[in-house]
Amino acid sequence: MSFQRARTEAQVASRQNEILNACAQLYEQGGAEGVTVKAIAARTSFSRPTIYNYYATKEEILLDLLRRECAEYTAEMERDLRAGGARSRERFCRLLTDGLTRHERMLRMMSVNLNAIENNVAEERLVAFKRGMNEWFRVLAEGLERFFPDSDARERELFLHDHFCYVYGLYPVTHPSARQVAAMEKAGFRQPECFERLCYEGLLRLTGRL
Repeated sequence: MSFQRARTEAQVASRQNEILNACAQLYEQGGAEGVTVKAIAARTSFSRPTIYNYYATKEEILLDLLRRECAEYTAEMERDLRAGGARSRERFCRLLTDGLTRHERMLRMMSVNLNAIENNVAEERLVAFKRGMNEWFRVLAEGLERFFPDSDARERELFLHDHFCYVYGLYPVTHPSARQVAAMEKAGFRQPECFERLCYEGLLRLTGRL
């Protein structure tokens, strides 16, 4: 059957999601290096030229996948932070930690691959991604006001950036490659503890200022 061009926004979105789903599978198996347009085409109903109708580079596909992951995380975070229950510092940190732990692919892409991805995408796609990050920060800022109503506005603003730097610096430290693990063992270097515990405890320290 000959290829039919997508004629509606819904059709375009459906095809892009098929491409992104294939990208996600490849990323899980081999990281960003394992993602190629050829490999994506082999996992979808599209040829390589068809995929290039939607994305100019593999990095644009990866960035769109990351944008989707971030949007899902942001929606979950908004739901969790608006839910009923005690508004304690401990619960706030646990909600953030649990949400981040559920989205390990997002953590990995943001921590390990983001700079390389952003350097090979069209400006409009990069702007769209940054808008999504603005939404993430907006939702978190609202959560901070809800859980810490008596906190200083400047300290809440600092937390937004400090928590981001901490979390995304922590992930690669707690997820070393097999080669790094082997080198640490030979060097007698103490391997890092698990992400979840260090994330929670670090967020507790950061929120101590609020």
